[in-house]
Amino acid sequence: MIAEFQDQDRRKTAVIEEKCAPPSPRCNMTLTPHPDRDELIMFGGEYFTGNKVGVCKLGLTTNYW
Repeated sequence: MIAEFQDQDRRKTAVIEEKCAPPSPRCNMTLTPHPDRDELIMFGGEYFTGNKVGVCKLGLTTNYW
């Protein structure tokens, strides 16, 4: 039973990185350089419609989001 809970927790907290299209224009976001990698991390922001977004990153050497 404990193993089941651990497995469920592992799936809930897993981080999945996907290549995606560049984010659309937005306001109220923060663009921060990654301390160890050649990446910029974009936190938050919202569209003109008020829809909020999460976290995106841009690889500076690969130029992929």
